[in-house]
Amino acid sequence: MGIAEVPTVSETSNVEDDQEQLEKLRLLKLKMEDNIATLPKVLERMNESVAQCEKLESLNVNIHPIFRRKDQSFLTS
Repeated sequence: MGIAEVPTVSETSNVEDDQEQLEKLRLLKLKMEDNIATLPKVLERMNESVAQCEKLESLNVNIHPIFRRKDQSFLTS
């Protein structure tokens, strides 16, 4: 009969470190999946906001100077 192998302290800490890293990766993957799932809603709201801004710009109303863009060169492309 041989002597049963008992993991050393360094082997045990390596296993714990590996498990900790796997848990961090699992949490990161879940967060990324949530962000990807939410992305279509965010894009839809951004498109709605842009459309609303364009609608307001087309009304030719007086906008208080504090709310005007300083650089509008990107609009004339």
